[in-house]
Amino acid sequence: MSTNHTIGSIRTTLSNYKIPAKHIKDKNGLPYIAWSYALGMFLKHYPEARWEFTQWEQADGTMLDVQYYKDGSCMVECNVWIGDIKMHMWLPVTDFRNKPVGNCQDINTAKMRCLTKCIAVCFGLGADVYGMDMLQEINEGGVEDSSNESPIPKSTSAIKPPSSFTSEPDSPQRLKGVDKVMVGEDKGRTYNDAYDNCTNIEKVRKDLKKWRGKTSPSVDQQTHLNTLIAMESHINAQIEKSLTK
Repeated sequence: MSTNHTIGSIRTTLSNYKIPAKHIKDKNGLPYIAWSYALGMFLKHYPEARWEFTQWEQADGTMLDVQYYKDGSCMVECNVWIGDIKMHMWLPVTDFRNKPVGNCQDINTAKMRCLTKCIAVCFGLGADVYGMDMLQEINEGGVEDSSNESPIPKSTSAIKPPSSFTSEPDSPQRLKGVDKVMVGEDKGRTYNDAYDNCTNIEKVRKDLKKWRGKTSPSVDQQTHLNTLIAMESHINAQIEKSLTK
């Protein structure tokens, strides 16, 4: 297969493939794709693909493939390449109830699910399982609102999100709200300023629709897109957390 790929051509190819229901698993009500199946299909289409898991240096100089936090929770990250096209994904290490855990088996499972999520969300194979319609995104220049989106109430005014978007485990660029937007109409403004202290989910989703429509994004555009994805995930998690209290 030709190695002259663009992210748009890859997403078009992989989004056209429908994941059979028998390969879609369920974890406490949240669907995900069996990693062995997803990886097999990914390599069938793009045998040149490669990946690596992020490692973090510890105080004693050793390296770990999992990042631990003060509350005892942890997360994993991976980078996936097809040719020169690189995508990044992250995933907390949780048990079947989506509660933070961290033994070796949990970490190994999280790494493979993180890889699968990157293949789906970033490259399009089974993106619909994660609530993304890549075909509409590519053909219409954006992501249309879908009933598959995270179940966020239409009105969230009664829920108080965090005061600023801090460096969450979900943030691949480790950007904070004080960093500046590098592209678009908000270029030069801080994320806090442009997105109401990074709590404006409506604007985040509006901009996600715009920037996901780019078939050959620049480095700055991709960085901004990944930050918006992380911001949406962060806000959604805070809203869902508030709703469960």
